[in-house]
Amino acid sequence: MKSEQWFTNAVGEITTILPPEELLAALLAIEGEFGRDRSIGLDRPLDLDLLYYGDLILSSPALTLPHPRISERLFVLAPLAELAQGHVHPGAGLTARELLDRLRSPETVRRQAWPGKE
Repeated sequence: MKSEQWFTNAVGEITTILPPEELLAALLAIEGEFGRDRSIGLDRPLDLDLLYYGDLILSSPALTLPHPRISERLFVLAPLAELAQGHVHPGAGLTARELLDRLRSPETVRRQAWPGKE
């Protein structure tokens, strides 16, 4: 199922002392502060995903790292490749740029500058 709405997607990099599960809990709390209701489907006010935690590979009931669908999502890989094109996916052994190049399709992802940051 696809959203009928346009949305903004971005990728950021942070430094933290929180372990992965606590970082995920913090991200989910931020989503909640912005009105995110995880029982509602596609169109949501904020969606924060933990894509990587360094080179950690983790599979637990609460968290899978790297994000299990990162290599399937053009809207994630396009900004990720801009930020960290050489970052190697620890499971796939491919860089963000290589994952993006494998996924390129006619799907619409359009780069848009933030106002005043041309």
